[in-house]
Amino acid sequence: MMRPRPPLQVDEVYSELSAEPVNAASLGQVYRGRLRATGEEVAVKVQRPAIADSIAMDMLLLRRLMAAADANIPQVTVTTVSVFALRSDARDVASG
Repeated sequence: MMRPRPPLQVDEVYSELSAEPVNAASLGQVYRGRLRATGEEVAVKVQRPAIADSIAMDMLLLRRLMAAADANIPQVTVTTVSVFALRSDARDVASG
């Protein structure tokens, strides 16, 4: 029977780990580290805590906002946008 191995502690894996992130990633931050076993320098991506919950809440709020916008704002067509663009271009020509 195989037993799950307990997770390793950070200092068991890395002999060095930068105190400050060296870069930002889409869902976390990237730190510079050195593997204890080989001495190899590596990039360590650390996921932001509770990111999944945050993204889920953002998506829920976005869906509600879009439903409210769809219900209350007239649809904009390409023709409408073109008319506004032409008016803007005409003002630019007239002013300068």
